[in-house]
Amino acid sequence: MSDYLNFSIGTREQFKSYILRQLGDPLISVELTSDMIEDCINESVEIFTKYASQELNYLAVNLSGYTPSGLLLPSNVTGVFSLDDNAVGLAGSDVNRLFSIPNAMMNAGLLVVPNPGEGWGWMSYHLAMSHLDLMKRILGGGFDFQYNVRTHYMKLIPDPTKDLTTGWLVLGVNEIRPETYQYGEAWVKKYALAIAKILLGRVRSKYNGANLLGGATLDISVLAEGKEERDKLMDEIRVEEGGVFNFYVG
Repeated sequence: MSDYLNFSIGTREQFKSYILRQLGDPLISVELTSDMIEDCINESVEIFTKYASQELNYLAVNLSGYTPSGLLLPSNVTGVFSLDDNAVGLAGSDVNRLFSIPNAMMNAGLLVVPNPGEGWGWMSYHLAMSHLDLMKRILGGGFDFQYNVRTHYMKLIPDPTKDLTTGWLVLGVNEIRPETYQYGEAWVKKYALAIAKILLGRVRSKYNGANLLGGATLDISVLAEGKEERDKLMDEIRVEEGGVFNFYVG
């Protein structure tokens, strides 16, 4: 079965076979090596993952892993769009410790675990947490962040190691799906095929004018066809998806 959630192409070998079939194999000789087709696939996936919006996820990270370079995030994270630091405080100042704002709100009945059976629920909890967020902004609390997609390090401002800040952050992140889940995307297939046509056309152009057995000649029109398809696909992804920036600021 093949649909938009279950692609028929799930491996490199299947992708390479697809490209060869689209170019006429096995009825027509395709003068491309396996490595050449691999290059076409690589270029297609790299461009698609640069422009296309993919997955949204949430990560819980502990500040104990913070280094002078920052927090190292997984290599498939392309951006950070939110940061929740409500589980963070000075060492020993969470909701279970005395003389902390969360603890004072808990004792006053303002910050409670949702329990509709006792007359309060998610709404009261949400209002309490929104109040804490507002107080952080007014009083200059909480963190700003900078994420570098090339190094995968996220810097926090202020530096949490300066005042022994501890706890957990919940990050909202953009992620790239595993490569095998890219192969079946319509744009990826079309672009890889367009690049393969350009490459095949260039190979054949070296022998342009040569006569084959039976009087046949090499067809190099595939070169122009591939260039036209490539340019059209690039315009399409730029308009529909937009670019992905290399540096994120929160």
